Amino acid sequence: MTTGDTLLVATDPRDRQVRCSREWWNEHIVRAQGDHLELQDQEDRVKETIEKPEAIYLSGRIEDREVYYRSSTLFPGLYIRVVVGFRDPEGFVVTAMHVDGPDPREVLIWP
Repeated sequence: MTTGDTLLVATDPRDRQVRCSREWWNEHIVRAQGDHLELQDQEDRVKETIEKPEAIYLSGRIEDREVYYRSSTLFPGLYIRVVVGFRDPEGFVVTAMHVDGPDPREVLIWP
């Protein structure tokens, strides 16, 4: 899912590597339509969310997805939510956005 130049590589607290390509970031996260423009030039915040999450959840919708949360410094009261797909041995960023909190269908797996 991540083709092209690597934009970020992060290691999560469970010592798993997560990647995101520049192409994926631009086309599927920040998108030309402006879906998540608030994350433009915020790759470091997404990387920090993966490396130092406050919580990690199993997705309640897709089996191989985990969801990382960290309080947003850009928007107090919101969280950065990073969805990561895992295909052993490493993961890839599926999407990232600001949200109010975890989805009720998600299951806490860390800490």
